[in-house]
Amino acid sequence: MEKCIVNTTAEVALLEFKQFKFEREFDETTGYKELAIHRIEK
Repeated sequence: MEKCIVNTTAEVALLEFKQFKFEREFDETTGYKELAIHRIEK
């Protein structure tokens, strides 16, 4: 798509994953808080 600019994206979780932690972390590359997924060690 020519000249297409994405202003907003969304991440949608439809299931619960107890072994993962979903957070927003600042990304210096984009300048925004981005989705970060971390495995929870038991």
